[in-house]
Amino acid sequence: FGVLSNAAYEVLAIAAYNQPVTKTYISQIRGIASSEVVESLVEKGLLRESGRIDLPGRPMGYVTTEKFLTVFNLDSLDSLPVPEEFDPGVERLFDPNEQPLSTPEEEAQTEESAE
Repeated sequence: FGVLSNAAYEVLAIAAYNQPVTKTYISQIRGIASSEVVESLVEKGLLRESGRIDLPGRPMGYVTTEKFLTVFNLDSLDSLPVPEEFDPGVERLFDPNEQPLSTPEEEAQTEESAE
């Protein structure tokens, strides 16, 4: 499938660590529209549609594929490194004791339960 762009690596990382993800969630994390990158990764077989997510508008969810695991030489998603393993400076920004950012799916569930 050739060389991946930095944007493709970003999208794959977001998907791998947070799946299933929506295009909107990926775009929010990256701060830029990411639909084209997601579609390109689907075409390359590194992401796949996982079905509609129970959110307003029923957006499509995306997950990584077996090909993703093979290409990145991973046995499973559990083999993904934790942030501190690939950049010791990340620990200043990432505190494992803090509550993680909620996904759009979790936010919608919280809003529904508040009603």
